[in-house]
Amino acid sequence: HYIIYMGDHSHPNSESVIRANHEILASVTGSLSDAKEIALHHYSKSFRGFSAMITPEQANKLAEYDSVVSVFESKMNMLHTTHSWDFLRLDSVYKSNHIALDSTSNVIVGVIDSGVWPESESFNDYGLGPVPEKFKGECVTGDNFTLANCNK
Repeated sequence: HYIIYMGDHSHPNSESVIRANHEILASVTGSLSDAKEIALHHYSKSFRGFSAMITPEQANKLAEYDSVVSVFESKMNMLHTTHSWDFLRLDSVYKSNHIALDSTSNVIVGVIDSGVWPESESFNDYGLGPVPEKFKGECVTGDNFTLANCNK
């Protein structure tokens, strides 16, 4: 599916956002009923946009509209770390309060990754043990980033 970002929130309420999203989607699907059927989610709180099950051709058409800022395909990404729980210190939260993890089991956290800053504390491997044997990743070098910059 695709995510269509339309910029700042500019409608008085969620219903008008959904209606406007369906109308622009109908312009590439051919009908309002088709648009409603393939729309997956409407973003109407902090910004305006929607996600929908559309074809690459329909995505390209939407990308040409002045009211559309960007269109991008939603992709499933693979986990690239085995230490997130430790870094977030979630094991200590669970040990001190079993209810805390149970109460957040239906929470989805979205992250917008605008780039990697290797010097960030989140990439510090201080105090971590050796790389697990089952780890299949590798250090990818590039301009100004050598093997010496990689963690363990």
